[in-house]
Amino acid sequence: MAKDKVLVGIEAINLVSKSECINQYPKVKMLIENYRERMKSISLSDIENLMRVDIETYNILMYSFKKIQEVAAAEWSQEKFVGDYKNKCQLCGNARLLHNYRIRNVKNNNVLIVGSECINKFPSIDNRSFDSRKHRRDQDKLIKETTRRNLLNTKFPGCKEDLDKWRGYYNNLELLMPENIDSRFNKLILESNNFYTDYIGGKYKNSEIDRLENWYSEFDDLMVLSKHFIADHINDRLVATKKIGDWLTKQNLKGVRQQIIKDGAKVNRHTIKYIGTSSFINLFKDIIREQFKPFGYELQQITDSKIIFMYRYKHSNIALSTSLINFMNTFGGIIFEERISSKETIIDNLGIDWEEENVMKFEWELDNLLEKTVYNLDLMFRENILNILKGSCVARVNAEVFLKNNRCVMGMEDSVAKKKLLNTIENISKWELKDDVEGVMKTMMNRY
Repeated sequence: MAKDKVLVGIEAINLVSKSECINQYPKVKMLIENYRERMKSISLSDIENLMRVDIETYNILMYSFKKIQEVAAAEWSQEKFVGDYKNKCQLCGNARLLHNYRIRNVKNNNVLIVGSECINKFPSIDNRSFDSRKHRRDQDKLIKETTRRNLLNTKFPGCKEDLDKWRGYYNNLELLMPENIDSRFNKLILESNNFYTDYIGGKYKNSEIDRLENWYSEFDDLMVLSKHFIADHINDRLVATKKIGDWLTKQNLKGVRQQIIKDGAKVNRHTIKYIGTSSFINLFKDIIREQFKPFGYELQQITDSKIIFMYRYKHSNIALSTSLINFMNTFGGIIFEERISSKETIIDNLGIDWEEENVMKFEWELDNLLEKTVYNLDLMFRENILNILKGSCVARVNAEVFLKNNRCVMGMEDSVAKKKLLNTIENISKWELKDDVEGVMKTMMNRY
């Protein structure tokens, strides 16, 4: 005798009977309610008699119920995981349900507590706000990872914390390490962390846990080597600190950092020009003073962004400055006993320090150079305008550009400097009547 075919499973009966769409088919609803109460599936043999007494209901069950089931399932939405405890699934009736999920009908607000396997039998159930299948996978993964993590910590208590400490120790070393130590540190950190992640993720067998023993030994060796290196080189000004290494990384100069490491963690005449940190440059103030003083430049200050020299020009002390990186790029070689070739080399690479009092002093000295000529200078510092006066006419130029372009006069004899300044002024093509300019300036001032 052939096995009786199941036409509507108990899961579908329970889901559809609690759905809104079944109300459109009252006879079918009454029939499936009967089977739901008995927790019995509907087989082909169960509906044979319907062919004679109710052909319409028979045809719906035979040919349309799958579509009704899809429409019904689309009314339901996965809501949340309600916990792991022994329960009965309200779809299949399994009394040993452990993983409990709640689904809700968005049409009539009915709720069912079911297992994830039963949910997966109805693809039309909405899983956009919550996905039981993904949740189950995540839960299973978490259980496996927790088991592996416990095994790992049984053999190596606090293993993950140790790996983090290794990275922290390396990152907080006072000095950069030479390549033979640095490369081993990086390999240790990379391989040990990768192993930990991959083992927890199930990529290694439990028998391979002992591989960590080698990394523990490697860290102990590297800690001894690094401490010895620091003790031997802490007072060597040319050994790069970790702060210098971090600064180079932030400046997108990882290649320079790596070159220093290859050179035994020492800065040389090729890499020094890239290091623009005040803490490093301050280590060589004695050499900088010694090299610049014969040319009349007194080292005044090294800030976080620039280096400032004082130069006695005629009656005024004029501050000249440049950025730290520009200074090291040009003059870094003096740390390695290179000599500054001339005063012109200095003036060409330092600019007027752009502070109001300092700029006013330099403008005053240039104005004195123009004594007994037809020209006078009038600086408007805040507006960055230099008025060059000639009788009833005036030329308005960018003060910063003009003064910085003429800073070279400080290294010239007065007659040469005066000729240079006059040549610059006489090449200015745009002159206006002084009264017109004053009117414009008054209007501008009134606006403020």
